[in-house]
Amino acid sequence: MHGGNNKPAKKGNAYASKPGSLYSKYLTDDERAIAASLELGGVDEELRLTRIRLMRALQREADKGDTPELDEQVEREGAENVTAKSETKYKVRDYVTMIDRLTARVESLEARRAVLLQQQTDIELKRNADRRAEEMHDIEAQVKRLDIQRKQKEAALTNVEITNNIMPVPTADSVDSWEQVASAQQDKSLGR
Repeated sequence: MHGGNNKPAKKGNAYASKPGSLYSKYLTDDERAIAASLELGGVDEELRLTRIRLMRALQREADKGDTPELDEQVEREGAENVTAKSETKYKVRDYVTMIDRLTARVESLEARRAVLLQQQTDIELKRNADRRAEEMHDIEAQVKRLDIQRKQKEAALTNVEITNNIMPVPTADSVDSWEQVASAQQDKSLGR
């Protein structure tokens, strides 16, 4: 059973785990500067470059066709027993395969671009939906606040001394004082 008593790596251990990419340690200083300035996540530039390369391949196929092209040239110096001091090799380029490969790459990049555009659209739609949901929540909260305020105002207008829908009867000594008490009670209940 493992007890968890592993000792840490000693200082200066060349095999110790280090942060960073496996490939980045093999870059030159110029390549590091270029890598830092490269834009990631988009395929438009790569798609443009691949289409340009495809156009070049199509142009070379039209220009050269099945004509052999220089493939390799070897110069020999100091070789006494060799019959030829230089050797030149020609080769017919396989433009069909090159064009097919570049066309497949363009198709792949177009598909990737469509996926990225769809993802961006989905993200934007979700942001808009979230924004609208937040706005609706704010509107509903405001409607509730206004409803509560309306009910409070209605209650304040009707907030008279009513108990079980029975109004207390004021007492008076005479008919004149009875009318004064009734008017005062009515003014009080109507908020005048």
